[in-house]
Amino acid sequence: MVARDDKAGPMVALTSSDGTTWSRTGSSPPLHGIPHALAHIGSTLAVVGSSFSNDSVFWYADSLDDWYAAEPRPHIDTRKSAVDVVAMPNGFISAINQKSNALLFASDDGRSWREFSRFADSEFMSLALYRSGVIAVGYDRERNSGVIWTSENGVEWRRLVPSSEFEGVRLDLVVSEGREVIVIGHRIDDDTVVVWRSDDAASWEALPSNLGELAVRDAVFDESGLVLAGGDRGLNSAVIWTSADGRAWRRVPHDVSLFTVR
Repeated sequence: MVARDDKAGPMVALTSSDGTTWSRTGSSPPLHGIPHALAHIGSTLAVVGSSFSNDSVFWYADSLDDWYAAEPRPHIDTRKSAVDVVAMPNGFISAINQKSNALLFASDDGRSWREFSRFADSEFMSLALYRSGVIAVGYDRERNSGVIWTSENGVEWRRLVPSSEFEGVRLDLVVSEGREVIVIGHRIDDDTVVVWRSDDAASWEALPSNLGELAVRDAVFDESGLVLAGGDRGLNSAVIWTSADGRAWRRVPHDVSLFTVR
């Protein structure tokens, strides 16, 4: 996990073996910015996020103690942060939103990036590996509805048929394990968190949620279920939740003082 320890402080790298107890690495990455997501291929880590002026920023590392800014930075006409990154067998894929369109960038090694695809009327908020491909979730601003795109190879994409259950919802996060997919979003009118699950990324089951007005940032599956990191909208502080099945969630007490977690 990477995070910021105050509004303008450097990135902090955290590790955990169980999703409950967290500790910082020996030295913090000497890079300033807002981390949004990380992925790894072997020992190479790629972190995407934004500078404090909201430019997209890409970092890479071969260990948790040695971080570098990727050069050259991807050229984006309108300032907007990179929102997510996943590791495919042949390299990394990252999503950036430009106005109301999603842009996908690819990198073989995390060091240099190139744009390869654009999606009109869709803002991507999260990417996840699914089966042998990728699934992306986000928001269609014109239709005021959540959107889901899938790809078998990361290159050719298909938008799922819009569903009425995603109307008035922005889909913020997708995470998968095997055939199971969990999507977490929030209702535009009141920020209430909503959760769905699917076994095929086509038909969806709405799950009960006790997450309230959590600002969802990232989640992973582990051997006990799901670990979710986010921000408490009321307290403006970092929070960690766990769930065995995506239905009932438990907030995990922790002593890491963070302004936000990505």
